[in-house]
Amino acid sequence: MSEKALAEFIEKYRSLVIIPDTSLDSLLSASIMYKKLLEHGLDVKVSINHRIILDYPDDPAILLNLPGLNSSKHLSITRLDERSSTAATVVSILDKLVGVDKWDKLLAVIAGLYHGLYDFKNGLFRGIEDKYAKDLVNEKILVEVPGLRLWGARRLSLPASLARTLMPFIPGLTGNLDKAIKLVSEVFKVHDATQVRVKELRIEENKDSVLQLIKNLAEIERDPHFAFKLLGDFYINLQDPSGVLDVEAQEFIGALIVYNSLCRKCPEDILVSTIDKSIFTQILTIYDGSIDVVAREIAQSIDVVRRGGVVSGLSTIERPDVLVDILAYMEWLPRDRVVKLTGDSGVYTVLRELLRVGVKPLDAYSSCGEDQVCTVKS
Repeated sequence: MSEKALAEFIEKYRSLVIIPDTSLDSLLSASIMYKKLLEHGLDVKVSINHRIILDYPDDPAILLNLPGLNSSKHLSITRLDERSSTAATVVSILDKLVGVDKWDKLLAVIAGLYHGLYDFKNGLFRGIEDKYAKDLVNEKILVEVPGLRLWGARRLSLPASLARTLMPFIPGLTGNLDKAIKLVSEVFKVHDATQVRVKELRIEENKDSVLQLIKNLAEIERDPHFAFKLLGDFYINLQDPSGVLDVEAQEFIGALIVYNSLCRKCPEDILVSTIDKSIFTQILTIYDGSIDVVAREIAQSIDVVRRGGVVSGLSTIERPDVLVDILAYMEWLPRDRVVKLTGDSGVYTVLRELLRVGVKPLDAYSSCGEDQVCTVKS
């Protein structure tokens, strides 16, 4: 979609609603667009309630990674190709129409990292995000960090960060601190593995141990390409009057995808995060208090999900989105089966999963509630 198509749509319909699916890319895209169109003087709302387009098919709507039902009133924006995120596409279009700021650029980069689009070996993104990443690096908002892409590595011990990392998922170690401690003790030949911290490791002095750790982790997964999912991260340091962000990029992504699944309405908070950036800080705090339990529960469930089975007994997760994100990142999503959880209301999935496996849009929309949670057969 071009900036001309969006410009013509918003000029024609000055009052509209933005509806994304519940992937992090779509939620960030919608949040950015909501903020920019509000600033541009439009009467705009944002919601994950896709049923609006069923109940009010003649009302103008911009859909993000969702197909429209009324070609004249529904403008659908999707990823242009596998090289760029939807958020980067949205930011690129808005940049030409109304201008964007560093937060918009940062969230576009975050969406690219969420999709695994950065090539750390060659030091570039494959698509639109590359320009924005370079801008942020020049402003010292982003700093590329060599080493391991582990959640919380800057703050925590190496075993603790291994145990709480969900993307990439590390079989046997994610959600299992004892095994992570054992592995680090063996590889680094230390008595107390909890004293090994990534930020204190001098790569040139510990090169053999780090390489051995990576080799061991790759052998656990039995995937020769797994090491590339482990290498490299960005450190974010963004401070301005509207908000402060001081965190590793991969952990920031982790906080968002975990929070997104902690409650049925949690995606709505991400939608308004660009308006009230203190929400990002709140999400990071909630994530930090829940990630260890979430990691253990996901570790116990991941094989069931990979086989297309129904996951039950989760105490922390109310939406399957985080499981969808992990499996997509690891390229483990069952081709023709949706990710399913079971709860008090029965077996359920999310709208984007129904669309992924080829359910017709109208049928998918009709079978899901306002929170895009959908009851399915077991």
